[in-house]
Amino acid sequence: MGWVTFAAAQNTLVVVQKNGQCIKFGFEEKPEIQFADTVLTFKSEQTTLTLSCNEIEKMFFEDSATALDPVTAAPKEHFEYVQNRLSLSGLKEGQRVAVYGIDGRLLRSFPADADGTLSFSVDSMEGSVFIVRTNELSVKILKNQ
Repeated sequence: MGWVTFAAAQNTLVVVQKNGQCIKFGFEEKPEIQFADTVLTFKSEQTTLTLSCNEIEKMFFEDSATALDPVTAAPKEHFEYVQNRLSLSGLKEGQRVAVYGIDGRLLRSFPADADGTLSFSVDSMEGSVFIVRTNELSVKILKNQ
């Protein structure tokens, strides 16, 4: 199936999961949306977000999500967050990716692999809300309980 442009005036996507948790993603421009099998992908010029449809109860756009800035990334950076596992690509070899708790405390720091990828689970990390930072990207994620 091809990409379609979602005609939303707002720039914050709100995803309510079946377990009741709510995830908010900010986009600087309107994303394109693709459904394939059980995967839902939102793609903008700078950011790609992939979610498992099996975990989504409902989703909608709103004007403003939080005090966080909209999601921005270098054109080649890509992140995917499904079932408490975050996968990143398009990074530079050895580039550090930091995971902070909601209190701002650094929880973990990971280097990107030689091919510019990194994948890790937040299951064993303390807390349920995390800020993940690369050189160009800051993302707020919620851990599924």
